[in-house]
Amino acid sequence: MDWSGYEYSGQQKQSWYDQAQICKNGHLINSTMKKYPEYSKKFCPKCGKETICTCENCGNAIQGELHVEGIIGFGDSTVPSYCKDCGTEFPWTKAKLEAAIELLKEDEELSEEDIKNFENNIHDAMSEGPRTTLAATRIGKVFKKTSTFIGEGVRDIIVDVLSETAKKTIWPS
Repeated sequence: MDWSGYEYSGQQKQSWYDQAQICKNGHLINSTMKKYPEYSKKFCPKCGKETICTCENCGNAIQGELHVEGIIGFGDSTVPSYCKDCGTEFPWTKAKLEAAIELLKEDEELSEEDIKNFENNIHDAMSEGPRTTLAATRIGKVFKKTSTFIGEGVRDIIVDVLSETAKKTIWPS
């Protein structure tokens, strides 16, 4: 939603997005770099990885917290999977997908075709689009073949990057 020129009680409010700082493993360090630069860090205190605040592909700022004049914090600070300006996946997204695929390869019950099926469908399951449900259904079939241990591990790795539709399709509850 675009909050620029947001009207509240008959008054127009100015809004802007801050810049976020995220470590290369995907830990949010500072969602308000411009407003509160003192909270920024060169390295992640959770994992020690280097932090970034711009897309490594296009150089544009990673979108941070929304600020609306006269409104105290929305707290809408999520770690994005892709750059909003060029569409490139961020390092943490790529790392999660690679780790999920590596873990699936550890499951002796899965065939090479099952792993390829997962690889070919994961990107469509990460975004809302016409192929999301199809991709999630195919991934769900792969999950049904995995051992519980590996299936739960892969789920833990990718759950943050999947679309809501994909999550509901793969793990209905």
